[in-house]
Amino acid sequence: MTDEFSTFMSQPRHPPSAVAFGNFDGVHIGHRALLAEIGHISAQRSYQTTAVTFDPHPLELVNPERAPRSLDTLQWRRWWLQAVGADHVEVLKFDEQLRARSAEWFAEEILFGVLNAKLLVVFLSDAGDQSGSADGSNQVNAGGKPADNDITGWTAFAQGGTSTDTGGTDVSWDQTR
Repeated sequence: MTDEFSTFMSQPRHPPSAVAFGNFDGVHIGHRALLAEIGHISAQRSYQTTAVTFDPHPLELVNPERAPRSLDTLQWRRWWLQAVGADHVEVLKFDEQLRARSAEWFAEEILFGVLNAKLLVVFLSDAGDQSGSADGSNQVNAGGKPADNDITGWTAFAQGGTSTDTGGTDVSWDQTR
């Protein structure tokens, strides 16, 4: 059986990176604020800014009836993420093979391995159901985190939330659809 990740996993390890992890469909004001903040931290720490997203959305496989309608094509999503500050955009194909991998494997091999994440930010409103079960984001802390890495959940933009980082603008994941 051919491993879907063989090409991805064989690429050279990234330089130290601040990694934003989420679906990023629509690249709304919350995403832009998130990437601006990560870009600021990256500049201070000499990291590269990397956005990691999935195609298709994990819920299309896990719970299709709850899967959100896509707002952008993958090409536009990549373009927008780079336009708002991502040095690299990595798109992972979410399929049965990735779904079968443990959160620990994902953290160790992809996030802290190939991507060399020194700072990991999970955009919680993109998890689909806030529990993170669709993509394992609530389990990333469970294993694989090297001692010199930071993990942050970006909750300021959770569903129905208001953030002072956007001038008090309500940034609801549901409102973008």
